[in-house]
Amino acid sequence: MRKPIALLAIAAAIGALLVQTSAPALAHGSMVWPGSRTYLCYQDGRAGSGGGDLQPTNPACVAAVAQGGKQPLWDWYGNLISNAAGRHREIIPDGSLCGPTTKYDAYNLSRADWPVTQVTANASVTFKYNAWAPHPGTWEQYVTKDGFDVTKPLKWSDLEPVPFDKITN
Repeated sequence: MRKPIALLAIAAAIGALLVQTSAPALAHGSMVWPGSRTYLCYQDGRAGSGGGDLQPTNPACVAAVAQGGKQPLWDWYGNLISNAAGRHREIIPDGSLCGPTTKYDAYNLSRADWPVTQVTANASVTFKYNAWAPHPGTWEQYVTKDGFDVTKPLKWSDLEPVPFDKITN
């Protein structure tokens, strides 16, 4: 069964948000392969600029910057709730899974044109995480269910019930 490549990018974005503080892990950072929305928009902004500013060219990234400014791109590694303590489903409401705080809310925009990382179907994938500021926690990653509509807000019920990856160290 094949899932659209966009689902891996969504899974990476969700994984960046579901940091728990109940056990140690490299928790303050983000997925860089496949990239999270904020990381890929940061990379897009770097590629689109001629100097020290960020100028995204991807339409979804441009819309996110128009709504929330450029600071989330500079802080691409900080999209988390560090005191969730395993209660992420309680404290992150439906529609806010890709940006659970005001600073990153623009990354919840329901669009089909977010940048994605191309992944070959049925290939072995090595996930890469940039641990910008390591501290205790657990990292969980989820995949959306078949039939998820990227043009609608992402809800917990859109995700498979069990994470496909969980790291505590």
